[in-house]
Amino acid sequence: MAASHASIGAFLSSPTVTFLKKSFVALLIALALIVLISPGIVGRLAEQSMDENLDWAASENQDLAITSQGFDRGWFSSEGQHRIEINDGELRDFLLSFTDEENPGDVPALIIDTRLDHGPIPFTSMAREHGTLRPGLGSAVSTLRVEFENGDALNLPGAIYSNVGITGELKSNYLVEPGSIDVDGVRFRWGDSDILLTSNPADGRIRIRGALDAISIEARNETIALSAVKVFADQVPGRFGFPVGSISASVASIDVTSAGDSMLVGPLDFATSASIAGDRLSGETRLRLDNAPLDPFGAANIVVELRLENADGMAFGRIQRSLKTIPAELHPGAAMAAIEADVQQLLAAGLQLHVAHLDVELPSGTIATTSNIVLGATDPQRFTWVAALLALDATLDVAIPEDVMDFITAWNNTARAAVGLGYLQKNGTVYESHVEVSNGVLTINGAPMQIPLSGLR
Repeated sequence: MAASHASIGAFLSSPTVTFLKKSFVALLIALALIVLISPGIVGRLAEQSMDENLDWAASENQDLAITSQGFDRGWFSSEGQHRIEINDGELRDFLLSFTDEENPGDVPALIIDTRLDHGPIPFTSMAREHGTLRPGLGSAVSTLRVEFENGDALNLPGAIYSNVGITGELKSNYLVEPGSIDVDGVRFRWGDSDILLTSNPADGRIRIRGALDAISIEARNETIALSAVKVFADQVPGRFGFPVGSISASVASIDVTSAGDSMLVGPLDFATSASIAGDRLSGETRLRLDNAPLDPFGAANIVVELRLENADGMAFGRIQRSLKTIPAELHPGAAMAAIEADVQQLLAAGLQLHVAHLDVELPSGTIATTSNIVLGATDPQRFTWVAALLALDATLDVAIPEDVMDFITAWNNTARAAVGLGYLQKNGTVYESHVEVSNGVLTINGAPMQIPLSGLR
C-alpha cells in the first residue's frame, strides 16, 4: 500500500501532470477573457449589423430617411436611437390625409430607442423581459414613439424584441398587449398583436408574419373596426428594381359605423406573388371580398384571379418607377405620355394575361368575366399599335344576370343598344357575350367586325 501511495505521489508531481495543471489554468483564464472581452467585440459587430440592416431598409424604401441619433456603446450592453422620416410616396400622402388642412406638412417621425445586450451569449438580457441566451451577435429591445414637428411626442404601445444572428440576420418580434389611447378626440383600440420580421442584409431577403387580434378607430359618431388581421410576406430584391416573392393578407371583418348606421364587410383575402426567370416577369394576384354592399342588388362577393406571364421585367420596372414619380394631380394624358415609351417596350416584348375570375357574386346570380390575352413579340425598334394589334390573340367572356341587365338598360342607352345589336345575347336568365380578337379581326358572338387599323397608326 505504501508503494502504491508513493507511485501516486510521484505521478502527481511528474512534469506531465504539472503541464496539465498549467494548461487547465490557462484554459480557465482564456475562457474568462473570452467572456469579459467578447461582449465588447461582438457588441461592435452587432452595432455594425444593425446599421447594415437599417441601410438596407433605407435603400429598399427610397421614400424613407433613416438616421442614427447616436449610439452609446458599452461593454456588455449599448443604447442607441434612430429616427425614421417619411419624405415622399403614397404612405406620406395617406398620412397627410389625416392631418390638419391648414398645416399639411406636419407628418410625424418615428423614433426608435434600442438597448442592445451583446453576445455571443447575451447574459445581461436576462435582466429584462423576453431576455434570451440564444447565441448571436446580440439581443435587443426597442421602444417606439411618434414625434411631431411641434415637438410633441406620443409613445406607441408594445416593444420590439430583436436578435442579431452570427451571420447578421436580424429577427425582430413586435409584441403588443391589448389597450387603447385617446389622441385629439380620436380613440384608438387594439388587441393582442404579434409581428415577426426577419431580414438579412447579405441577400436582402425579408420575411414578415403578423397577426393582429383587433383594431378600431373611434371619432365622434364614426367607428372603423377590423378583426383578426393577418399578414405574410417573403420577398427578395429583384434585378429590375422591385422585389419578388409573395405577399398575402386577410381580415376577418371590417365594421364601419356612422351616425347609427352600420356596415359589416368581410372576410377579405388577398394574395400576390411575382417571380423572374431570365429577363421575364411572371406573377399572379387573388382577391376575395365577401358581403360588400352593392345597392340595389344587395350584398356582393367580389372575386378576382389573374395571372401575368412572360412580361419584360426591365420595362415593367421602369413603368413602376415612373408611376411613383408622377404627381397625382397630373392630367391622365400627360401621365400616359410619361410612360408611353416603356409601355410600348413592354408590349413589343410580348406577354400573356389570363383572367380566370373577375366576378361579382349577387343573390340573384353572378356577373362573371373571364379573359385570355396572348400578345406576340414585335420589333421593339419599330413599334406600332397596328403591329401590336395584329400580334394579339384574345378572348373575353361576360355573363350578366337578367335582373341586373334589366336595371342597367332601364337608364343606360348604350346598354340597350348593345342588347339590340346582339353584342349581349340572352341565354335563359343570363345575358352573355363572347368576344375574340385575332389577326386584327374583332368577333362578337360570332359576328366579325373589321377594326379600323388606319386609326391606330
